[in-house]
Amino acid sequence: MKSEPNYVVTEDKWMRVPGGILDENDKAVIKEAGEGAIVINVEQMFQKMKETEPEKFEQYKKNEEEKAGKSLTIEDIIALGKVGNERFEEFKSMVMILNLDAAIHIRQMRLVEHRTWRSISRAIMETESNQIFGMALCWRAAIMMGEDFEEDPWN
Repeated sequence: MKSEPNYVVTEDKWMRVPGGILDENDKAVIKEAGEGAIVINVEQMFQKMKETEPEKFEQYKKNEEEKAGKSLTIEDIIALGKVGNERFEEFKSMVMILNLDAAIHIRQMRLVEHRTWRSISRAIMETESNQIFGMALCWRAAIMMGEDFEEDPWN
């Protein structure tokens, strides 16, 4: 009997797409998920849950709709999750000091070197890596370039 693979869920393009430069912590997360683990994004996770565990998905959706006070699509649920990330908001205020040279360097790491958010965080902080801090760095650098870190070519 074939078992369902384990999944790692992330919005980081370079963890999902071959060729990304992963931080040692990115590698550990994937390794911990087990051999043959598949890296997917949040929308894919919800679609998979809807297909394989429809009752669980409907219960989760119902809980989120009760909190929101309205009917929600998968896209609505994903957007609510992004809005609710307090740590990201904290880091966004911290990276406002980036200058143009730093933004160009971060853009180079993400778009040319294909580094994950966590790998960018380690490159900037040198001793520690944090995926959300890397997201904030990319967010700020993208804004400075008139781009969106969640869209192509950033993600």
